[in-house]
Amino acid sequence: MTALLLSLTIGAAAIWLLSPLARGLDSAVIGQTASRYFEIAVNRSYCGRYPYVTSTVGNDKPKINLSELHIADVGAIPIRRMIEQAGSPRGYCQTSGGYIPVNEVSMALVESALLSAAPGLTLRQLGQTLPALSAIALLLFAFFLLKLRYSIVFAFSTLLSSLYITILLGGSALYSQYPLILPATLAGISLAGLCLVYRVHLRTSWYLCSCFILGLWCGFLGNLRTSHYPEGVLVGVLLIGFAAVDMLRVTSKSKRKTAVLACMAFTAFAAGVLTFDALFISPLRAVPTPGIYSYHVLAHPLVLGLATPPNELAKREGIAWDDPAGVVAARKVDPTVTYLGPGYERALFTYYLRLWSSHPLEMLGIYFSKLSSTRESIQKFLLSTQANIFWTHKDGRWLELAALPATLGAALIGVLGLFGVLFVIGCIRPAALQVDLQRGFCLAAVFGAGIIAFVESAAVLSEVVLWYSTVLVFSFIIAGLFVFQMVLDVFINRIWRGPQQVSRSIARNRH
Repeated sequence: MTALLLSLTIGAAAIWLLSPLARGLDSAVIGQTASRYFEIAVNRSYCGRYPYVTSTVGNDKPKINLSELHIADVGAIPIRRMIEQAGSPRGYCQTSGGYIPVNEVSMALVESALLSAAPGLTLRQLGQTLPALSAIALLLFAFFLLKLRYSIVFAFSTLLSSLYITILLGGSALYSQYPLILPATLAGISLAGLCLVYRVHLRTSWYLCSCFILGLWCGFLGNLRTSHYPEGVLVGVLLIGFAAVDMLRVTSKSKRKTAVLACMAFTAFAAGVLTFDALFISPLRAVPTPGIYSYHVLAHPLVLGLATPPNELAKREGIAWDDPAGVVAARKVDPTVTYLGPGYERALFTYYLRLWSSHPLEMLGIYFSKLSSTRESIQKFLLSTQANIFWTHKDGRWLELAALPATLGAALIGVLGLFGVLFVIGCIRPAALQVDLQRGFCLAAVFGAGIIAFVESAAVLSEVVLWYSTVLVFSFIIAGLFVFQMVLDVFINRIWRGPQQVSRSIARNRH
């Protein structure tokens, strides 16, 4: 109860300091991919058809166009009333359109759930509710930190940083999936960690149920953005591994029984992922639309990413950060492929492996350059105060201070080295640093996710682009905060409390 009250208090303080959470709402436009998510959500919640759109599919001109909506013009109109312009909700649901697949559908599912829960929502209210959900997820992580007995200052600083990173994605980004990625990631880590805190893993039925729910979360996270699937799997594996270690330590179960239970837990986790896939992703795959996938393609950005930073190999091969360059590269393997058509990804993977086999030293040089460029880009983002397409201003002073130890550490051993050290500390849990099993899980999960996020950013863009890199930026900031917290723990336990304990021991001996 104390941790809950404290987390609510620091949450209210953080939200007050950073309000409004929905920045740039009046200038927002629901267009492009965000409009596709929104229209799928409208059709799913009001008409029960999924995945269905009317604005861009079908021979008839749509009576209601949901593909380009300006909040300044229509934000105050209830969404139900917007579609009633077709005569009635039933009239809209009879409007011709078509079933289509879409990449990374979780955002449409969130909007659909909100519209089903509150059918009278306006677009403005929807834009305010989405960041509120993010704030709740981040507040759960702050509660988790307090349950781990971290200081109020550390929990507050972490919450403030994560909220600030999230609300920087305002304006039109409010209706995209990107502001939800960091909150969803931290919510999953929190839920898994709280299972360890409350010893759920010692009750088999509750433990397996928790793993199933975590599998659903993994499916959701991976369909916010495909590249986050590995982070979801990592969190699930870490929970099962840490739970097994704790079972061997505090129960009479044999190693064989513990291994069997771990296998059952992983099966439950996989069942959760597959259940999410069967409910929400299989209908997308059932729609045979060439060039559109239910996931984000992998080989395409991997190959195009070789063009950044500029290098001689990319120039010779004609690789550029431009979609047509992917087709050129793929046709060096299979002259018949088309952009995102059958065999396109397979041809690009083959081409990428050929580059490694024929130019290994140059490829190594490119990736060393990418690692360095990405590290510099993180620090540049933290310090930046320039306007961006999603924000009119940004204050880099707090982020720079919070991440200071991480900045110094990354300069010495690199971002991978820094995150790797913190990940290992979480796994081996040295008592000298006050890292118990639950704290160890938190460290391993956060910085394991940070390693994956850094590798993705380096391999593809070689720089921090916030709407793709919120997990990476947060991991870098919390690395600095964790160092501050560890120093504080050591100071309190070795320097402050140590002499007090010695004094009490001497006093007892005298008596």
